[in-house]
Amino acid sequence: MHGLLLAIALASPPAPAGPASTDEARRAFKEGAEAYQAGNYEQALHDFMLSYQLSQRGELLFDIAQSNRLLGHWAAAQEYYERYLIEVPQGKSHDLAVQQLAEVKQKRALVEAANPLPPVILPPRTSEPPPELLTPAPPPTSGSHPRPLALVLGGVGVAAGAVAIVGLVESVSFTGWQSQPPGSVLSVSSVQSRVDSANTWATVSLISAIVAAAGLGGAVLAW
Repeated sequence: MHGLLLAIALASPPAPAGPASTDEARRAFKEGAEAYQAGNYEQALHDFMLSYQLSQRGELLFDIAQSNRLLGHWAAAQEYYERYLIEVPQGKSHDLAVQQLAEVKQKRALVEAANPLPPVILPPRTSEPPPELLTPAPPPTSGSHPRPLALVLGGVGVAAGAVAIVGLVESVSFTGWQSQPPGSVLSVSSVQSRVDSANTWATVSLISAIVAAAGLGGAVLAW
């Protein structure tokens, strides 16, 4: 096959190119044919491609396709067989090219079925907050407070504190610590009444103080 192609290349009229390009194309073809016969298909493919680039002879497309086929480059072999049949429809290797093209298509389909393309992996999306988090919260309506419990507890604490202060003052006043009018004499019943009143107010003051402390502490926590 290569002897015939070499004879065609040497005998056919050269493509429009300078003498140097023609000589280089013939030398590259000859070296490619020798490499092909020696089983060095990589080198043969390189030389045939160079010869085609220099001469643009359509017959070389068949040699390029053959080299790709023997290297297992099914897609490239199919491309160059098809190009050969289009550019050289009456070529001497037409029938063989048709036969080899069908074989190459079959082997390419088998390889692609056994080794499907890997799935396309999209880059991970950046984490975004849910749509509801993107909507600003409505402002509080007028007259309302976002922490009503804290206000209630604080109010109770303040009121209880005031009662505790009043109870403490009354408790002190009934113990007789305040100055008595000159010459006044306290009876036993009056003293007992003062003591009872002082104890009552002291109890009220103590309870109110406890309530005040609890209310104010709860208000701080609730706030």
